[in-house]
Amino acid sequence: MRIDCNNIPLGLSTNINDLNKLKSGKLVRSLLEINEKMEPRRNYMVMSMNVFNIIEHHDNFEHKNLLGLKKELTALTLVGNLCGLDCYIDIHMKSNNILLFYDKQIARNLKLESLLDNNKFIEEKVEIEVVL
Repeated sequence: MRIDCNNIPLGLSTNINDLNKLKSGKLVRSLLEINEKMEPRRNYMVMSMNVFNIIEHHDNFEHKNLLGLKKELTALTLVGNLCGLDCYIDIHMKSNNILLFYDKQIARNLKLESLLDNNKFIEEKVEIEVVL
């Protein structure tokens, strides 16, 4: 899947912060639409640092206080919450990507259901490329 954040009217932005706010609005709206179509819905996402730098400008993004929690960022670090999705950054992830996941409990339940019903297992992660 792919989300293009460059497809916004640039006349509405007067500086880089306004542009990032517009991009974050488009990105979050598209991301939530994708997640709404998923069954079951994913409940956390892992993103690259470039994507985080855009998403953090959204009004619904709730930052986690990183100061005092850890002296440095690890490879996978919880940075906030966005409309019910826990947000992690992965400093080793390739640029401009988002991975949507559901937690282990949901994965376990889906595996059990697929074994009992002989159904195909639903993919655990969804990869989204973001054009910034």
